[in-house]
Amino acid sequence: MKKRIKVLLVDDHIMFRKGMKQLLALEDDIHAYAEASNGNEAVLVCRYMEPDVVLLDISMPEMGGLESIRLLKNEFPDIKIIILSMHGKELFVHEALKAGAAGYLLKGDDSEELPIAIRNVFRNGFYFSKKLHASLVSKYIGEHQQTYKDELSAFESLSEREKEYFLLVVKGYNSSKISEILEISQKTCQKHQANIYKKLNTKTSIGLLRYAIKLGYLDPDTF
Repeated sequence: MKKRIKVLLVDDHIMFRKGMKQLLALEDDIHAYAEASNGNEAVLVCRYMEPDVVLLDISMPEMGGLESIRLLKNEFPDIKIIILSMHGKELFVHEALKAGAAGYLLKGDDSEELPIAIRNVFRNGFYFSKKLHASLVSKYIGEHQQTYKDELSAFESLSEREKEYFLLVVKGYNSSKISEILEISQKTCQKHQANIYKKLNTKTSIGLLRYAIKLGYLDPDTF
């Protein structure tokens, strides 16, 4: 018997998930057998149900799509991820690819594109909405995986305290508040900041924000 592709649907809108499930039920070789409403649930489901392909929204509560991709690919490197989003902006597509997505569809795409995308990524290919510019996609297919690994490696070079400082900075806290939260002096804050800038090869807080988005710690939709 031909293997059915096991699909996990991750979206915070129940009706949308039901619609996708009904659509995929028409396909003999695809089984939408599990659902989740956010990234945290998706990770838990993957641990117990081992899907082949994950259909993932970008904007979700608790944990957004970009951070979900990062966590899923770190824990399940062979899993295939397709973003299914209403957002077609270049930044969203770029960062999803860098985080490890193999496909990107828009919620307004024709319904026949979805099963085609699932089959393509399951076979270690890529699939992107026909509405996205080909140049935008091709630019990143060959380089996003290595770029993401390099950026993740740089982030992992930070000490645990530096990571804590980094995450507070990108969440918008100033040095005074960070000093209070971490119970450290302003001088120590300055030292952490200098080390982080050097290790991540950036000189501004904007650079840190871009880094946080690339690694999935911030959702671009919040800006």
